[in-house]
Amino acid sequence: MESFLRIVLSILGGYALVALALFIFQEKMLFHPQVARNFEPKQFPTNIEKIYLDVAPNIKLQGVKSKEVTKDAPILFAFGGNAHNITAFISYMADLLPHVNVMAFNYRGFGESEGRPKAADILADAKYIHKWLCAEYPDAPVYLMGVSMGTGPATLLASANKAKGLILAMPYDDLADLGVEKYPWLPVQHLFRNHMKPLDWAPKVKIPTAIVVAGNDQLIKNERSRRLADALPNVIDYHTLSGVGHVELLSDPRLNTWLPQAFQKLHTFKNTHKTAE
Repeated sequence: MESFLRIVLSILGGYALVALALFIFQEKMLFHPQVARNFEPKQFPTNIEKIYLDVAPNIKLQGVKSKEVTKDAPILFAFGGNAHNITAFISYMADLLPHVNVMAFNYRGFGESEGRPKAADILADAKYIHKWLCAEYPDAPVYLMGVSMGTGPATLLASANKAKGLILAMPYDDLADLGVEKYPWLPVQHLFRNHMKPLDWAPKVKIPTAIVVAGNDQLIKNERSRRLADALPNVIDYHTLSGVGHVELLSDPRLNTWLPQAFQKLHTFKNTHKTAE
């Protein structure tokens, strides 16, 4: 009996330690700035330029934007994933959309951005940058884009309906639920502090939305993307790239066709439907 009790206590102790590790090292498990740095181009692309913005005391974020565009060109303000290299991605997007000012900022702790990444700060910084964008480019229509984890800040901003359109790639419904799905044997809902729940903001999004998902996505299953799409009132394009997984989607050549077409649909939509000011 005593040995059995020891075994039970050892199991419970081990479980408690794993749960404690999840709580303490949550940000390190969720955000991967070093992985993003590993994909930094050896030579900085010539079609984009770096920008810097103070978003809080002692916190400067580094971003990138299209280089050869006019001040009143449409802006596509993008948010990357949790291991996303925005230098490579924005350069790719700038080539696809040469007449659009494509822009993104590294999350805190990513790239040259100062600080450490946390969901609450990512959302707060997104609001601050969007306000700055509207002041800095008063004549430019702003569109939003969220890739994977970037679904959270993009959908939050879209819910204010001050942008003209929204593009989501591999979107999720609730970040905490993804953790529950990955660690069903842990009390993730009670330990999780990096909450982003696009599903709560989606019903308020009245602007036109285009969505692309990876048909074989095992990280953010299609059911989650569809759940969010069903909650968004104005989805004008929902596209599945078959045969690719979560990581492969952004390098799939079919995206080269879909993205410009999706942006054009959003851009055209604004001419015949009034969005909230």
